[in-house]
Amino acid sequence: MWQHITFTMPSELWPIFEANPTLLNDLFSLAADTLLKWAKKHGLEVGIFGALHTYGRALNWHPHIHLSVTRGGLDKHNTWKPIYLKKKHIEYH
Repeated sequence: MWQHITFTMPSELWPIFEANPTLLNDLFSLAADTLLKWAKKHGLEVGIFGALHTYGRALNWHPHIHLSVTRGGLDKHNTWKPIYLKKKHIEYH
């Protein structure tokens, strides 16, 4: 099982990424690192895959990352431990 998570940023930052598209690669790293760091803190190794979307529903410039993360992970004994990520677990302001 997988859980879908969307990583966004304030709209004030969108023009910076539009002017510097190479920064979009960093969005993947930031999103994935956030999840991996949370999992490691809880002693788990999780699976992740993602997609970059550069436009929103209105076809406006709106870079964001969609990640799917396994609904569990392997602990240090290779035992599967179920998890469910709530927004407050990974939200950053």
